[in-house]
Amino acid sequence: IGPCPPVTILFMYPVVTVPLAWLFFGDRPTTLRWGVMAFILLGVVLTVSPGLSGPKSFSGGGIVIAIFSGIAFALYLIFMQLGFKKLHPIPVSLVQFFTIFVLSSVILIVVGPSLGVEVLPQNRSGFIICGLILGALTLVGYLSNNFGVRFMGAGMASIIAAIGPVMTALLGWILIQDKLQGIQWLGIIVVTLSVLALSYERWRIQARAAANK
Repeated sequence: IGPCPPVTILFMYPVVTVPLAWLFFGDRPTTLRWGVMAFILLGVVLTVSPGLSGPKSFSGGGIVIAIFSGIAFALYLIFMQLGFKKLHPIPVSLVQFFTIFVLSSVILIVVGPSLGVEVLPQNRSGFIICGLILGALTLVGYLSNNFGVRFMGAGMASIIAAIGPVMTALLGWILIQDKLQGIQWLGIIVVTLSVLALSYERWRIQARAAANK
């Protein structure tokens, strides 16, 4: 699939978080939020549509996994919002990464060979080094996000994080020459603007609530 369509699909998480926030926090969706969710789904469809047919079509399994990643990320955000009321970002991040380390190690050892994941002996040192670098960068990213949520609020942090699909598309084009079709760029922009609109609305609501205290 390449990096851009999965990241764009990941950013469909507001379609899940908005109803869950209504369920858990009584945050009733506004008309804008319903519209934003519709546009996010439209953007996702535009992004993946060129890969649904043709010689370079995406695998159905890859799309399904990307959708499940968006659902899982939505649940992660909901539980993080619940957890930050009583927990500091650093222990939360450490618990997250320890869990990821254990689960990913078990999955690679148990299921990896059947999925065709095999590292040749001469490539193991490079594999370990790249894994450590990626792990460190991911840890920095999550810690930065968690501190951003704590100090700026989830609304402002979400506004900044909403540029993820566009940044991924640009870096994919620059670093690995991952070329996208025009309709895919349109889908990425639609998703990004939709998430920005949703995050901006949430931030304005939080700012008004803080001003009225």
